[in-house]
Amino acid sequence: MTITFEKKTTNDLSSLYSKYFSLPVVKAITILILGSILFLYNNLAIISGWLDPPPDHRSMMIVRGQDTASYLTWMGGFKTQFLIPNYHAPWQTENAYLNPLLFIVSRFSTLIGKNLESSLFLIHFFIYLITAISIYFGLKTFTQTAQQAWASILVIFLSVPITTWLVLPSLISAGRIPWIPWMSGIGDFVFFSSDGFFHGISGSILVTFGTATMILSFSFIGRYLQTDRARYLLAAFLVGIISAFMHPFEIVVIVIAGSLAILGIRKFDRGRVLVPFAV
Repeated sequence: MTITFEKKTTNDLSSLYSKYFSLPVVKAITILILGSILFLYNNLAIISGWLDPPPDHRSMMIVRGQDTASYLTWMGGFKTQFLIPNYHAPWQTENAYLNPLLFIVSRFSTLIGKNLESSLFLIHFFIYLITAISIYFGLKTFTQTAQQAWASILVIFLSVPITTWLVLPSLISAGRIPWIPWMSGIGDFVFFSSDGFFHGISGSILVTFGTATMILSFSFIGRYLQTDRARYLLAAFLVGIISAFMHPFEIVVIVIAGSLAILGIRKFDRGRVLVPFAV
């Protein structure tokens, strides 16, 4: 069974969009710019501390937090062994844990002769570029016009918990407005809405990688439903496996949402898909 889109008449802007983004050099430059801008934006605090540290201090090049402390602990262990124990358990455990991404960061640190924090920062930038590629592939899969692509990006930026809209008024008022408590919504903004890319000030490399694999998996599922070619479904499966091995949380969303999309299309729409669907 082959599912196709309804033929639409595109305007000049959409035609220019398709022609413009079909050029390999333009694709590469666009992806590099998007990934770089978002990386710099989400790491302004780290960059500020690096450029102008307090007297007698140096920047650690990381966002301090419980997850970051765990990452550094694991990467320190991976410097000397392939498998490490659970350093955070209240009892001694066998060497049985491996996180391939953090293992790569650890060995990259040794290779270039830099500390773990700097290596994590550099590899995180590379993961941003991978995520930008996934976003680009997703836009090409789920949108047909420039208007749809820009609308999708706008929705991504605005997809945050409602409470996060209080962050800016809270910081401006500094607690002087009784019904806007100091630092309202900051936790939701940093953690609950974090995707490690568009909203990534939490600084988690594993969340960024998980976002890349989740978008890529959904894009392959979309291509499968559009073309009925099993190779796309296989690609989605393989990306999901890699995602689960690195950060075993996004795979839950991939499996549930992907399965519902496939079953829904198969059962309720055996004819044409009139508009691009989104997962």
